[in-house]
Amino acid sequence: MWTVPRPSRTAAETFAVCISRYERRNPLRPRLKAASGAVREASERYAAAAAASNLWGLDEKDFQLVGVTSKEMQGVYDRLVDKRHPARVIYDEILNATEVCPSCGHYKPRTLDHYLPKARFPALAVDPSNLVPACRDCNFVKLSKTAVQADHEGFHPYFSDAQDHVWLAGRVLETSPATVEFFVDPPSHWDDVIRVRAEHHFSTFGLGELYTTLAGTLVSGVRKFVDANLYALGGSAMVRNWLASMAVSYSDHEVNGWQSAAYTALSKSDWYCEGGFNAN
Repeated sequence: MWTVPRPSRTAAETFAVCISRYERRNPLRPRLKAASGAVREASERYAAAAAASNLWGLDEKDFQLVGVTSKEMQGVYDRLVDKRHPARVIYDEILNATEVCPSCGHYKPRTLDHYLPKARFPALAVDPSNLVPACRDCNFVKLSKTAVQADHEGFHPYFSDAQDHVWLAGRVLETSPATVEFFVDPPSHWDDVIRVRAEHHFSTFGLGELYTTLAGTLVSGVRKFVDANLYALGGSAMVRNWLASMAVSYSDHEVNGWQSAAYTALSKSDWYCEGGFNAN
């Protein structure tokens, strides 16, 4: 649900680099060269569907290559991954385009995930717009899953505008110690399909559990500071003001970051600001 700049490399360019070192006597070489136009056309169909949030409606049959098998396209993709091959430069460009995984917004990307699986959509196997940086956890969760209905289509990091609006929120649970619970709070202009897509993504990748765990460390880490440096000097008002300022600071960096949502929730909790930070 976090946006990443769309790769500048085209599918045709990437495909050409990937197949550039096939030997002339290799019988696969002419078949791959003949498939170049189909790879370009498949990429164009894919991009149009992604921009319209209609990837779920694509037919796998339209993304097969005449004369080239799915297994052979897997071999082409392997060249993109191979650190000894010139195509690896493209792989690294895509992987390093963001510091955090766009599916969870927290962990560092370690691999590229095929948004539509290469086994079923081989024409997109090396299309940069179909290759998304991902952390290992999110890549494992997704595997080869694809949406089969509109409200289950994930937010594509290259084509989504989800980061233009605040959709992540939190609430404080009066527990010992305090707990921040996270949920999707969509903006009023989102329709039901977009709202369900966001909630489905949030649930599928276990973001609520992840953020609650991270927020638990945050709450424990600031407890002594809040008590001794804020509450002792200015009471709940000083605590609330500091929490609100931290929320704004984190929001400037990432509008839907869990830190911003956590600090906002804490600042709005009378129970927390009036001493709940000491619950243990």
